[in-house]
Amino acid sequence: MSIPYTLMFISAVYALTVVVVILDFLQSRMLREVIAREASSRSGLLYLHVFKLLAEAAIIWLIVAFVGQVWMGWIKF
Repeated sequence: MSIPYTLMFISAVYALTVVVVILDFLQSRMLREVIAREASSRSGLLYLHVFKLLAEAAIIWLIVAFVGQVWMGWIKF
């Protein structure tokens, strides 16, 4: 049994995206005090940070939806 190249490529892209998102959440948690201090002096930074977190949540949702569609048989390779 071999894995099709397309499935391997898509899985690798999704896996790397998940790793980057997790690392970004960890970085955000570790830099919470610095971000709070800078956000109080620059109002645009807070909006940028919130938008970035929402975009990362959307990426995670797309990954979950894709895996669910493959599992349900709606997408075939």
